[in-house]
Amino acid sequence: MKRNIMLIPVSKNINLTIISLGLINFFEELNHSVLFFKPFYELHNCYDVLDDTSLILKKYFSTSFINSHHINKKFFLLEKFKNKYLLENSIDLFLKNKIYYDILLIEGVNNNSHNFLINDLNLDLSYHLKSDLIFVFSHDDYKNIIFFLKKIKNFNISNNFLGIIINNTFLNFQDIYINRVSKHIKSQCIDNIPIIADIRYNCDVLFYPISKILTLLKVHKILKINFNVNVVKLFLFYDNLIFDYEYNYSHSILIISYDIFVHKFIHILKRKLNFFNFYAIILFNVKDCHTLQYGFLKDIKKFNISFFYTLLDINIIKLIINRCHINILKYNQNQLKKLSNYISNCLNEKYIISHTKCNKKKYFSHLSSFSFLYNLKKYAKKLNKCILLPEGNELRIIQSAAIANELGIARCVLLGNVDEIHQIALSNNIILSKNINIINPKNIYFNYVHKLVQLRYKKGMTFELAKSIVYHSNIILGSLMLHVGEIDGIVCGVRYTSIDVLKSALQIIGVNKKKNVSLVSSIFFMLLKNHVLVYGDCSVNINPNFQQLSEIAIQSADLSKKFGIEPRIAMLSYSTGLSGQGESVEKVRQATILIKKNRPDLVVDGPIQYDASVNEFISSIKSPSSPLLGQATVLIFPDLNSGNITYKAIQQSLGVYSIGPILQGLNKPVNDLSRGASIDDIVYTIAVTAIQSDQE
Repeated sequence: MKRNIMLIPVSKNINLTIISLGLINFFEELNHSVLFFKPFYELHNCYDVLDDTSLILKKYFSTSFINSHHINKKFFLLEKFKNKYLLENSIDLFLKNKIYYDILLIEGVNNNSHNFLINDLNLDLSYHLKSDLIFVFSHDDYKNIIFFLKKIKNFNISNNFLGIIINNTFLNFQDIYINRVSKHIKSQCIDNIPIIADIRYNCDVLFYPISKILTLLKVHKILKINFNVNVVKLFLFYDNLIFDYEYNYSHSILIISYDIFVHKFIHILKRKLNFFNFYAIILFNVKDCHTLQYGFLKDIKKFNISFFYTLLDINIIKLIINRCHINILKYNQNQLKKLSNYISNCLNEKYIISHTKCNKKKYFSHLSSFSFLYNLKKYAKKLNKCILLPEGNELRIIQSAAIANELGIARCVLLGNVDEIHQIALSNNIILSKNINIINPKNIYFNYVHKLVQLRYKKGMTFELAKSIVYHSNIILGSLMLHVGEIDGIVCGVRYTSIDVLKSALQIIGVNKKKNVSLVSSIFFMLLKNHVLVYGDCSVNINPNFQQLSEIAIQSADLSKKFGIEPRIAMLSYSTGLSGQGESVEKVRQATILIKKNRPDLVVDGPIQYDASVNEFISSIKSPSSPLLGQATVLIFPDLNSGNITYKAIQQSLGVYSIGPILQGLNKPVNDLSRGASIDDIVYTIAVTAIQSDQE
């Protein structure tokens, strides 16, 4: 059993440490090994080495944990692209971990500033780590809970949503208030939204030393009455206060704004003087002691209650109270274990066990686009292949070679005039490393003339003709270099046409006859927001017959698998199953039959419409017996017309990033670029080509 669970704080001032400790205790009592991971740790001072949870686990428990990635608080205020950096570092930390575990418990980042980038970061990380989600709220944030729950069905995370935890461990409100809030939440909850735990403050487990809390809140004395009280059992926040005339408030502190107290609550106190026996009242929103009115000072002496004021705002007050106990608990092992046991007992044991079993769903898990790109770069970097860029004098090619070298994904070779390439780089502030090999084709072309004559002799190739062709065509020269094994792959196409690239590849590299390949085809990796789809063939074969279509599908499935995408093949048509007839539908049907015959190991269905192949609900209606279950990853179009239009429509209309066309079926990898290819397109195509060269 392996299960990833992520706690995502939604309310402000949520202390996840004690929730994490409670869940760890819960699973370990069930004999599950737990690994804790706090991906990002916000540094509070230079002495912080570990986050609170990891520090406690290291000091008092045997639970394993992964060290956090330390970040400065200001980092979260930076632009959105920084999320990519954080995600990469977090995934790196996770993948480097070699510890065996049953449960990976991930603690998300607190979003006390309601920064939408932090919310995105938490959700993105949960998706890339394929985690089940538990959202954590506090009782005083019940309006946000209801709003959030009503939006939950709009998230793409619904299949991984376990439920919510309402945490009132530290910010202790009255039971009468909490019961009312909990009842309201449950009445507003969408069906099947489970509350995993509704945790209440327990004064038998927790208490606040008065001297400690008053110091942390930086209070100033207005009037102090000496009582024999050492601990606070209840904090009352006036905005949540519900009067309970049977409750004993002797160990309570009321926190209320100065204006509300003076204009409203003081009159209630006068009428119910014998009822309220607070230990103290702390006023906030007091600018300074001169704000306090003379009449106010005279009135409060009658109440026999200690009065203090603080210059802190209400959110800071709650945060301090929230963190106060965890800071105290860091040094009290017995209290920590007592509290983690209490939290563990609050959890809905039956629900958690039933929903954290391995393979609880039959759903297939997609590879996310971020994970795909991350793995792509990592794999290419490990291979360290030599990739030739024949259009070496093109600015985009020079920029891409510099980036690819910096990332370490390939050893790039540029074909072109050496002085011209260096001048272009200098003019555009591009640093060309010495690791980038720049070759003037005029200096080496003659070495390959005889090879071209040898390869094309039966087609009438002469020495003089070959000499002229190799001299004038970098793509032919590059293909010859690839043929003799001096390089590992070729990427070009920003100046050469697709016909030029494909023609040279077929004439010099040839198809892979060892794998019984009869044609060259292509795929595109379509990087949607949360997953990657493979489209084929969208750039080479105009109108393949059913044998060719089946071969394209098998090639696409095999290549997809080698890039970490589990192939689930949809043979696309305008109809699903037996609902349509005609030559084009029959071609797809026969191709599907042939795939099942030749490769029974592949999951394939067809003819099937696009919507039924990628949407679970539509699949359940149109094709309930389909093995794809609306979870196709490899989509094969019946002809070039439909494939090319579809990939460009999705790419341009939805802003979907794509890598391709990636040629498949050749003896060695040669990949064609769009003449409008961006720098990213070229860099990722270099990485793909490097990986292909290891697999051919």
